[in-house]
Amino acid sequence: ATSNTVFFNSSKTRQGFDVGESLTLPDGSVVRFVSGSGDAAVKVKIERSPDTTSPTISIGELALEETARFPKLKLEYEKLFDDRFVTKLELLVNSTVVTTITNPGIAGTIDYELTSGKNYTYQLVATDAAGNQTKSAVETAAVGCSNEKCYVGATWEVEAPSWRQKLGTGQLQELVGKKWVVRASSAPVNRDGFFTYNLKYSPTKAGKSKFRIYVKPTKNWAAYVGRAFTMQVFG
Repeated sequence: ATSNTVFFNSSKTRQGFDVGESLTLPDGSVVRFVSGSGDAAVKVKIERSPDTTSPTISIGELALEETARFPKLKLEYEKLFDDRFVTKLELLVNSTVVTTITNPGIAGTIDYELTSGKNYTYQLVATDAAGNQTKSAVETAAVGCSNEKCYVGATWEVEAPSWRQKLGTGQLQELVGKKWVVRASSAPVNRDGFFTYNLKYSPTKAGKSKFRIYVKPTKNWAAYVGRAFTMQVFG
């Protein structure tokens, strides 16, 4: 066991204790009154058994908040408990500590500004005063794109139109110079009676580009040429 000697003013201690008496605290620590009387300082010894119990923690809801550039990761945690006390809580993103909270509360929210548009792994690590640690399970944050904003390396699931009729092959095309270049292609897919397309594309460079949806003609249907739209890609 370890022991520390601390001093308390007698006016702040519970009255009625004699030298040699002790008081057991809820965490198992023993407060033993060593000396002191009247208005003199009261000397007590606090005896603690070794702390071998790790903290507990539960990860709550994860949100990716939209910003002008990269999304912000907002992670809720709760039920952070320990038989003594938790000294720090760390957020690991892709196995690297990015945020440390000292003496955290039993529940709260951690914010972290992402620096790219790729998918992330995240994990919480709680540490108590004795160095015991608890690590949450490693989770994945999927960074998505829209038809207005995407990120280098992220997967853009294109919002394609749908029809009652089964048309030809659908394409996502990008305007490069004066030529439309095919970036993704898909056969028509039936979803609840409507035909649409599974078009996915991962941008390779940052900047603004024009895209459009194009559907190739068939024997029964003419080609469909969608209106061009601008996509901002962040690196």
